[in-house]
Amino acid sequence: MNGKRDYEYIRYEYEVVKRSTAELAKKYELSESALIRRIKKEGWERSGSEKCMERLIRISNKLECSIEDALSEPLDIKSCKELTAAIKDAVAIRRNLFRLPTQAEEFEQKISFEKLNKAREEDSTVSVEFAEDDYCT
Repeated sequence: MNGKRDYEYIRYEYEVVKRSTAELAKKYELSESALIRRIKKEGWERSGSEKCMERLIRISNKLECSIEDALSEPLDIKSCKELTAAIKDAVAIRRNLFRLPTQAEEFEQKISFEKLNKAREEDSTVSVEFAEDDYCT
């Protein structure tokens, strides 16, 4: 994070990704009690409120600008890794914001849909088989 903490992004992880304060404190190397104080002081919410959505859009736009800036210069390995992480974060924010499924989720949905259709087809074409002993004579 280039030596300073991006509390807007930490807030996103708390509110939207729903990471625990312990996870965030460890990840960003800060004290959990200080983080909790900040959460209470600034009124961070874990919901899909309109304010939360506006913050998501701001964060996403900020990430996109950072990505564009990074692409305007030659990249070293560390910058490449940071850029990749920023792109993944931007994609995750957009997915959360617009409730878009990942490729894996889309694949699972497709398989489930196909199984459901197959089950419906099997239910509609019920066949009855009789053994020889079942016939009335």
